[in-house]
Amino acid sequence: EENSVREGTLQCRACYITSKRGCGILCLQRARVVLRDCEISRCMRSGIGVNGKGTDIDLEDCIVSQNNFSGIGVNHKARSIRLKGNRIVDNSYNGIWLNAGVIATWLSGDISGNRMSDTGGAGTLHGFSSALSDGQRL
Repeated sequence: EENSVREGTLQCRACYITSKRGCGILCLQRARVVLRDCEISRCMRSGIGVNGKGTDIDLEDCIVSQNNFSGIGVNHKARSIRLKGNRIVDNSYNGIWLNAGVIATWLSGDISGNRMSDTGGAGTLHGFSSALSDGQRL
């Protein structure tokens, strides 16, 4: 099963999250997810998938790696997506994929080694420069 959050809050610190049947964390309508020092890896789909509107996602100092789809895949407009100090690496599709109209804020970290590309989709990742996608940190 996927670890789904709908109209609720998931807060984790220093956790290892995986799923053999779907996303590590599937964020549905009005989900709030706050992760600190966590690892989300080896998931059947994306490490973190957003398939609901009005979500709040806040990741800091996490590793999102070796997932079969994207590290983070966002299909619907979120209220807020904040990414700071994370390593989003070695995923089978994109490191971060944002659908059209989706806006996320990249404050620092590493996006590298993702098979298709480090970033993808028609959305906007504020604060991220593709010049830094080779593993450099801000």
